[in-house]
Amino acid sequence: MKKKEKIKLRREVSRKLFHLTILVVVILYYFSNKPTTLLWCAIFLLGFVVSDIIRVKAYYLFPLRKMADTVTRPFEKRTLGAAVYFTIGALTTVFLFEKIIAIAAVTIAAAGDGMAAVTGIALGRHKIFKDSQKTVEGSIGAFLTSLGLSIFFFFETPLFWPIIISIVAASVVVSVDLVELPIDDNLILSIILGFAITYVHLTRFYLNDILSIVFF
Repeated sequence: MKKKEKIKLRREVSRKLFHLTILVVVILYYFSNKPTTLLWCAIFLLGFVVSDIIRVKAYYLFPLRKMADTVTRPFEKRTLGAAVYFTIGALTTVFLFEKIIAIAAVTIAAAGDGMAAVTGIALGRHKIFKDSQKTVEGSIGAFLTSLGLSIFFFFETPLFWPIIISIVAASVVVSVDLVELPIDDNLILSIILGFAITYVHLTRFYLNDILSIVFF
């Protein structure tokens, strides 16, 4: 790996590790309840927004300049950072979905997106699109990470439905990562995951009801 690529990888790993601090929300929600978690999400969001305003408007006053230079991408230098969007997404996900789905969606979104970037930089050799930085290796890393986490969160026997949920969740992570959207994917990924997992759960219950009526 060339020196330039090593520096890029180091910066991306640092960026994604910083984004993983959002998992504090997951831990908090696991040990508490929805109102408490929403309150802390709002506090985190306010902190990130105020911090980014200082960083953008008065950079010389920003106390974490070195960290900001490492984890902030060029297009974020004059706008809100990814942490703001990810926190809004996490807050919305916690508000909309039941506990296990919200916890799984936020975790899978953070880890899957991070693995896509890190694997893509470290191992990426095959571009998916000629005019894009997305690689086959990055997508595989995101898919396998999301798949494994989904099976962990929804494991039960028989394995048919956990596998379906996991494939759907992993496919959502890869699809959102690949598609160029007009809105920051950090904002919408966990929300889309929440809806997708909920849809599979509802489909499962409806099918079980239909089968029980038909066969019993």
